[in-house]
Amino acid sequence: MDNIGLKLSRNAVLFLAIALACGFASFGAWRAIIAPPAAKTGPTIKASKAATDRPLKSQPRQTQTGRTSWYSLNSKTANGEQMDEYAMTAAHRSLPFGTRLEVENLDNGRSVTVRVNDRGPFVGERIIDVSKAAAKGLGMIVDGVATVRISPQSEIK
Repeated sequence: MDNIGLKLSRNAVLFLAIALACGFASFGAWRAIIAPPAAKTGPTIKASKAATDRPLKSQPRQTQTGRTSWYSLNSKTANGEQMDEYAMTAAHRSLPFGTRLEVENLDNGRSVTVRVNDRGPFVGERIIDVSKAAAKGLGMIVDGVATVRISPQSEIK
């Protein structure tokens, strides 16, 4: 049998390409109209000292419970400070820089007060990363991770 193929003129190919493009565009527009609104995943992380970083006075102080780890870097933190492993500092995804937190290790009952000066953690389900000094105070240097409860004590003004 001879090679059976569809021979289309240049105009026919151009017409099909335009029709497909219009179909995809209209599908996107239609989907935007009928699709349910996207779920909000939480606050946007900003690494600046802008007024939008500060919480509204009506925001309640919330306690969080979850996992933590400790870290030490040879670089600057998100607020521009040089990382200091001997300072009682922490990284949190959304709390304003300068917020003081009580961090309690639920595995051994030890607690420390840290100041948020960085963003993170960016690993797994962790809620906070603490400096090496804070990790020593929490008794978690060897394990590297712990279950903690964090409670905001004060916020920047």
